[in-house]
Amino acid sequence: MPTESAVPTSSLGTVSSEVVDTVPDFPFAAYVGVVRAYTTEITDNSKVSSELQEPHVAQCMKERGFTYSPQFFEDESSDWDMFPNGAVLHLPTLLNAREEVVKTGYGMFTAPELSLQTEAETENSNYRKSLSPAARDQYDLALLGYLSPYDPPDPNIPESCRQKAMREHPSPPVEETNKDLYWQQYGQLALAMDELVSWRVSEDLRVAVLNAEWNACMSKQSYDLTSGNLYSRSNVSPWAAYTRALRTKANGQLGESWFNYQFEQTTPLDERSLLGTPQELEIAVADFDCREETDYLNRFAQVQIELERTFVEKNKKQLDAMLAFAEQYPADR
Repeated sequence: MPTESAVPTSSLGTVSSEVVDTVPDFPFAAYVGVVRAYTTEITDNSKVSSELQEPHVAQCMKERGFTYSPQFFEDESSDWDMFPNGAVLHLPTLLNAREEVVKTGYGMFTAPELSLQTEAETENSNYRKSLSPAARDQYDLALLGYLSPYDPPDPNIPESCRQKAMREHPSPPVEETNKDLYWQQYGQLALAMDELVSWRVSEDLRVAVLNAEWNACMSKQSYDLTSGNLYSRSNVSPWAAYTRALRTKANGQLGESWFNYQFEQTTPLDERSLLGTPQELEIAVADFDCREETDYLNRFAQVQIELERTFVEKNKKQLDAMLAFAEQYPADR
């Protein structure tokens, strides 16, 4: 088993340098730098807001017959990189040479430890669980104003304690930066670009055909990736192989499948990490061979180039305006 220092760090959403070297051929290449500059290190003011509002939420809940401990939060800084390391394809990383993949697989990746609940969050969670189902619904309505965030607004539900606290004690305005201005004007455009790279290409019929060929190749190598696929049972892609490698435990056994963020929070660390086990290396090599057999990267890239070209032609005026904005309002101010 290779040591961590002997293999590269795995980077989600990137591909081999063979494809990255062709980045000028991708229509999004002219805009990637700007999008990356304005979509990292965006900070909110959760700490100040919670200090202002949470004591009032607790008092309101008490008045409505419930127990609630104020939950104070730290400011959070998101480091969302749409195009990590200049990547252009949303695929797991594999090195170009098979002999290197034999030694390194997908690389080494240790999943971050998941943050534990604060004492107040634990107290509130335990209190809520102690309530009857009917009382639990009343608790949620009193605190949040809804039973599910997907429910449409109901004018018959009284203002919740959290809504009341936010109205009476609004968060102080955050000093506006050029990144904030960017998101106001070009946020939807950036999200649409990310959606195209992350999902739309994979949903294209040509890629579905390509994935079927790749999956048939993997099946010949005794890998059944249809069940437990993270994304889709009907469109199995190299992400299914990567996910299987992540799920492989330190002892080489396959861990439980995880389909959503909530379940991932309870998944053991070694079932969310790349440890360099022989089983992980073997499936990475199989993935490499099947990509070679199906000409996967080139065919995938051609579909994406076509979709990006259509997107740029349709949104050229706004994209050029985004470039002009970047020249006038630098991201670091």
